[in-house]
Amino acid sequence: MARGNIIATLMAFLLSGVVVADEIAVPDWIKQARAERPAIKKKYGALYDEVSAILYRHDPIGLAPLAPSDEYDPEVGTILPRLKECRSEQEVQTVLFEEFVRWFGADNAGAREAYAGPSREIWQAWLRFQ
Repeated sequence: MARGNIIATLMAFLLSGVVVADEIAVPDWIKQARAERPAIKKKYGALYDEVSAILYRHDPIGLAPLAPSDEYDPEVGTILPRLKECRSEQEVQTVLFEEFVRWFGADNAGAREAYAGPSREIWQAWLRFQ
């Protein structure tokens, strides 16, 4: 799906009133991320909320106009544990890009450059957290 179409598709889905069954096949890595999210939120506390807000504000894939403010919480849950490996803002940018590709696919994630702004802010938040 082209990046520009993700919003239209999401809007159509939300307006359709369709209820998604629990039996839909969910990849194991997403199930694991969901299960680990409460512990990650507890471990990182305010940093979790701050990174979520940064991603929502920068909205690298254009979901924010239609989505709740916690829309990027699942991605935050897989980004934060990887920050301990980062030694620079550029490495944070790589982590963000890789995680958005994993969660949304390469077509929807857009260009790596789109993650420069949020990576700068997340790097500063990470430095304060340590």
